[in-house]
Amino acid sequence: MGVATTLRAAAVQMDVRFRDLDHNLTRVLERLNEAVANGARLVVFPECCLSGYCFTSLEEARPFALLEEDERLNQFAAACSEMNVTGVLGFLEVDATGACFNSALIAVPLSHDRDGAMVSVYRKTHLPTLGVDRFVSKGTSLEPTPASWGSLGTLICYDVRFP
Repeated sequence: MGVATTLRAAAVQMDVRFRDLDHNLTRVLERLNEAVANGARLVVFPECCLSGYCFTSLEEARPFALLEEDERLNQFAAACSEMNVTGVLGFLEVDATGACFNSALIAVPLSHDRDGAMVSVYRKTHLPTLGVDRFVSKGTSLEPTPASWGSLGTLICYDVRFP
């Protein structure tokens, strides 16, 4: 048997200002800092917490969908690296083909001798018939993300019904 490890995790509940990416990112970074100050090493944010969830069409949602290289996502990953915390951030993603996804960015800090964070993206694989999920494309992969303390499997909301 391996050595037992304790991991303090924080699940953040926060008000999301619908369609206000910058305001929501500011709140995310504040809550990330608060969670880390209270000893968290894994901090998980809500589904679509940068944009909100209740879009009525893909056309309405598309302006709030981010490319994986978006500066807001880079800011989150950099903050996770600086604070040495693994963070999971819900966002609407658009890929190079224009397809949109309900996604989660997973930022895992690299070892103490390397700057930055390893970033991976999970795309929701099971889409209910409500909110933005009515209009986005489904993900196709359930790959775990390695972290210094183990592996992190990511699911978004409705996905949990299909273990």
